[in-house]
Amino acid sequence: MKVEWCSRKRSLKAAHHSGYDMTDQRTIHSLPGLAGQATKGGRLRVASCFQILMLLAGCWNVLGQSNGFQASGALPNTATELQFDIFPGYGDVVKRQSWIPLTFEIYHEMDGFSGIIQINKAGGQVQHTLPVELPKGTRKRIQIPLFHEGNSFTWDIRLYHESGDLLAERSQFQNVEISPHGFVLGSVSESFAGQPELPDQAAFEDRAFMPKVGRLMAENLPHHAIAYEGLDALYLHASQSTKLESSQWQALRSWIHLGGYLILCAEDPTQIQQSPQWADLIPFQPTGIATLPWSGALEQWLKSTSPQSAPRSTCDPAKVQNKDMAQRIDALRDNRYLRTQQDASRQDQVLPILTGNIIDGTPWIVQDGLPLVVYARRGLGQIAFLTFNPEREPIKGWLNRPWFWAKLSGIPGEWFEMTRPREVGGQLLDGIAGSLIESRQIQKLPVGWLMLMLTTYLIIIGPLDRWFLQKIHREMWTWVTFPAYVLFFSILIYYVGFRLRSGQLEYRELHLEDWVQTSKNASAVRHHQFGSIYSPSTSAYPFGGKQRPTFLRPEARAIWQGTVGGARTELKYENENTQASLQTPVWTSRLIIGEGHAEQGAPPLKSEMRMEKDGSYRLQIENQGNLYFEGLRLVYRDRYHDLTKGLRPGEALEEVIAPESGTRLASFLVDSAEKFKKALSSRSSALGETYRLDGTLETVTAMTLIQKINEHMPEYQSLIASDSMDWTPYLNDQAPILLGWIGQESTSEGLHQFQTKAFQKDTVLRMLLPMPEPNVLTP
Repeated sequence: MKVEWCSRKRSLKAAHHSGYDMTDQRTIHSLPGLAGQATKGGRLRVASCFQILMLLAGCWNVLGQSNGFQASGALPNTATELQFDIFPGYGDVVKRQSWIPLTFEIYHEMDGFSGIIQINKAGGQVQHTLPVELPKGTRKRIQIPLFHEGNSFTWDIRLYHESGDLLAERSQFQNVEISPHGFVLGSVSESFAGQPELPDQAAFEDRAFMPKVGRLMAENLPHHAIAYEGLDALYLHASQSTKLESSQWQALRSWIHLGGYLILCAEDPTQIQQSPQWADLIPFQPTGIATLPWSGALEQWLKSTSPQSAPRSTCDPAKVQNKDMAQRIDALRDNRYLRTQQDASRQDQVLPILTGNIIDGTPWIVQDGLPLVVYARRGLGQIAFLTFNPEREPIKGWLNRPWFWAKLSGIPGEWFEMTRPREVGGQLLDGIAGSLIESRQIQKLPVGWLMLMLTTYLIIIGPLDRWFLQKIHREMWTWVTFPAYVLFFSILIYYVGFRLRSGQLEYRELHLEDWVQTSKNASAVRHHQFGSIYSPSTSAYPFGGKQRPTFLRPEARAIWQGTVGGARTELKYENENTQASLQTPVWTSRLIIGEGHAEQGAPPLKSEMRMEKDGSYRLQIENQGNLYFEGLRLVYRDRYHDLTKGLRPGEALEEVIAPESGTRLASFLVDSAEKFKKALSSRSSALGETYRLDGTLETVTAMTLIQKINEHMPEYQSLIASDSMDWTPYLNDQAPILLGWIGQESTSEGLHQFQTKAFQKDTVLRMLLPMPEPNVLTP
């Protein structure tokens, strides 16, 4: 039998799956045995034959699907065989421009298999992949930190079989998005009905600024401290702490020491005693149980204006108001807590509490000599211990319960007096770090030169060409001269671009490390790594953490712009780290950021600050590491002090700092704000002046005080910084900040996993010194 096809060929399988109609495209000729049924021309219409062929193909597909799979296991035939649940953020709440936990819960009844979870941002260029091993008939919970840029949680998440077949897909998530300047309280309560409640301000036009409570199961608490970044505070009932795994304990402790705020309650001493992890963390040791009559002590605390009886603020109304409105905020006049009313229905109630000993905390509320709330600082963070259960009566039905939770969580009373909070600014610090470490090989074409080249081109191809050809009487040669002009200017533009942007492969990196000593020989470290790569060709470059857990993300610029770069970024989660492939176009520079937490030994710098009789401060610093510090800077109150130009390993430094010495911060902040404005404008435009930041220690000092920098920035250029990056609240609390610049050396390796001759790395350590007590004088 001979089969002849028309010139337009297409595979039968592809046509079958695409629904392509071939009945009038192909004809079969000379089919022996069917001549009697042929038409007058001896030909058969292709329709009937292809019906037979497609029927046979369908049977082949069915047989292939029933027998042709790999030995790793068959795919599910019904939805009941596979459960693929996804929990983004904290309950139903996610915060923009923050790291959040993304939890997967997978259950299946198939044979065990290996799969891949693929996460794609809708309309974006970032793809996350997570390899998973799924044994037969098991329920598996997997969690990763994910950086959420904002503009709604529009992610497309798919589960693939190892054979490449799609098993499940999720793309619709009902999450409440909160502004990066808003407030989120995580809640791990004993019961659903007893979880915290915050005031509902209907006057807020933008609900993204409404304080929210996100309910979490203990099993879904983050396993990595960085995933707590989207929380401003966490409430935890001690009975739920027994469900935490070791990695969750470690993440929780690191988060607290590096700036987190934990609200802990217990109603029985055994709930604390059965978890030894609380021993060196909570400021109260419970020993017994007692009951107190309701006396209004909690209501009196609500109306108290003493800063010593309230936590450090976890959100700032000035960040969500324009500068004119922010200047009108009065902490006393606009304090909503002062207008809370006494609840007469509680008068006959009794309050069960824990009795015990205060270890090192400060009691906020005391009734009959027994503390109700004990507060303490832990490193950069804070913890409040409640000796009563706020999930039960008489607190559960208390009229002022929402206001109690608001003040306990650190929300200023004036936050609830705002009527029109709005997003101010939206730029991230990524652009500032990028301007500091970006390759100096790239230069921009000034607008003046571009206009000159364009004007010259138009004159030559227009009037000059016409005048010349008329003068030599060869008007028809314009078919030759015009392509020649285009070719010449194309070569000229390429040459100019080559001279401005070409160079060799270069990688530069900035490490910013926050050290908090948790014990004599241990520290919690929060690291930010900014890496900038310049590529002389279009290539994909590998990145990844090597020594400690590091999670990568591409540069994010503004809330309304999302991810920067326009090129593809592939991220793969593997062994507590992220591996990245960064696609970099020719003659361009791209930025990648790595962040994470780690437990390390004693900090490289040992420091102490004491007050002298004459009001000066004696600062002692010892380099107990093996790294050479090229510069040290102390920021305290309204000044900063450059201490030394070098401190070798084993050396010690002692300086007496007069109150009026050093450089005033005000002038430094104004100058830094002007530099930041120029740097952001330069990085956001393809043409114009090439401006980059210089001075690692100066730039990092300004990045540490972003809230103060924003006071001198235009609102549309205001910068967004996470609480872990912006240390302005600590400076406002009169805490000294020490910065040490290491230079090329570092406590960790770079993110890059490729070889390059042009490599530069700078490291800056930040430490918060103990506040010198004004009443402690040297003899």
